[in-house]
Amino acid sequence: RPDDPTLLNNYGFLLADRSERLEDAYRMIKKAHELRPEASFIKDSYGWILFRKGKLDEALKYLLEADSASPNAETSEHIGDVYLAKHDRDKAVEWWRKSVEQNPERVAVKEKLQQH
Repeated sequence: RPDDPTLLNNYGFLLADRSERLEDAYRMIKKAHELRPEASFIKDSYGWILFRKGKLDEALKYLLEADSASPNAETSEHIGDVYLAKHDRDKAVEWWRKSVEQNPERVAVKEKLQQH
């Protein structure tokens, strides 16, 4: 289903998060975003792949848009990760705390908070 934005997004995110196939992931998520630009979960993925590609300012733009439309623990974590990469530890911690408040079961985020 090459034109299914949800499938493209989910597979692209999996590749972006768990592999080094960033260009494949980018193409899939970009197409998903073109097909459903209003979908906050796709904006989150698009921001995440941009982050993985080192495009921090652009990544932050999409992640903040996703958070504004539909706040959730995963997007908050991603925003925190971008801020840390931008060397803004205080903002990173702020967003990771928000992530844990949204979902106290986020063990990986709690570990990030302990490290920073």
